[in-house]
Amino acid sequence: MDYGERSEVDLGAIDFAALPENPRSIPENFQNLKISKEYTIWYDDAQRRGIDSEQWVEGMQNLGKISNVETFWRYWGLLANPEHLQDGINLRIFDSEVRPSLDDTNNENGGKWTVHTAKKGSQTLWTEVVTATLGGRYKFNDDINGLVLSTRGPVISVSLWNKSSGDPIKLTTTAAELGEMTKNPSPPPYAPHRPKGVALISGQQPKGLKGGSLAAFKRINLGAGAPPGALVRNSVDGLAALKSGNLRASMDNSRLTKNMWRG
Repeated sequence: MDYGERSEVDLGAIDFAALPENPRSIPENFQNLKISKEYTIWYDDAQRRGIDSEQWVEGMQNLGKISNVETFWRYWGLLANPEHLQDGINLRIFDSEVRPSLDDTNNENGGKWTVHTAKKGSQTLWTEVVTATLGGRYKFNDDINGLVLSTRGPVISVSLWNKSSGDPIKLTTTAAELGEMTKNPSPPPYAPHRPKGVALISGQQPKGLKGGSLAAFKRINLGAGAPPGALVRNSVDGLAALKSGNLRASMDNSRLTKNMWRG
């Protein structure tokens, strides 16, 4: 069976080690893909509750490694189309030397650019970002650690993670490259993993965003295609506040940011 034709792929139920070495021939448009370094594919269920971040990381499933176009194609039939992936999961493709979590020293001072799009018809965007990342097509490729695909109902999010949130030239250059390849009318927003307050960089950092205040939250540019509440999508209190319009200045920032890395 062609994996790409399945109605839904349950990644957690598949024995990836048992996949055939060459399940099908590699199409011509992929044959020249050069993998810049070894990557590891990780899977986790974003709907797990009641566990801390360490337990979350330990619960991630290592699906396999990609080191050349042959190993890429071994897995790609199962991963190519987000429409066929079950809802509420995170699929992570990271440099094998980098643990896909905030406690890895390669990630702790970095952040991520995030692109949101409809799940339906998202295969082209997802393929472009994956092949660009694996192929090292970014100008500052050494700054890139990996990417995350999150499926949430009718919307998917694709996040590109980097090492450093402190270099404006790298941030703006990579944002422009990512915006161009995903055909976004504007560069996608960038969020540091460990922001001061609730900081978000999109061209320039918004003014008036201090400490625990959410008063400036409405002024944050979430970028084209971002669904309402995207920044606090993992915070029940934050999302409820957005829906009601009651942005309480007394809310502790940590409640908004502690789970942002999970998607």
